[in-house]
Amino acid sequence: MGKQVNALLKEMCSSIGYVKKGELFIKEINSDTYSTVHFNLASYQIKGHVLVAPMIGLHYERIEQLLKDISNYSWLKRFNKTIYEHIGYLMPNNAWVEWDFLEYETNLEK
Repeated sequence: MGKQVNALLKEMCSSIGYVKKGELFIKEINSDTYSTVHFNLASYQIKGHVLVAPMIGLHYERIEQLLKDISNYSWLKRFNKTIYEHIGYLMPNNAWVEWDFLEYETNLEK
């Protein structure tokens, strides 16, 4: 089931212009700004269920370059998200949300 969910998420993100790089989906907004989407997948709660918790973010190259210039931290050398949040905290209920894909087993796209 996890492979099916991953394939569907990749297809859906690709259809709106995101490219998969590692575990992130990245879409260039302009030469300095990127939109990011990451899907936390978990199957720990109930066997056969895949829970998905989307994380969305933005990467601002100028801000990240400033951080690299004033810091010696090696973790800043990788692609960082300037702003990064779980989608549930940006929704009206302001709470962690996981979607259970088994509910939609006959049609995962729903």
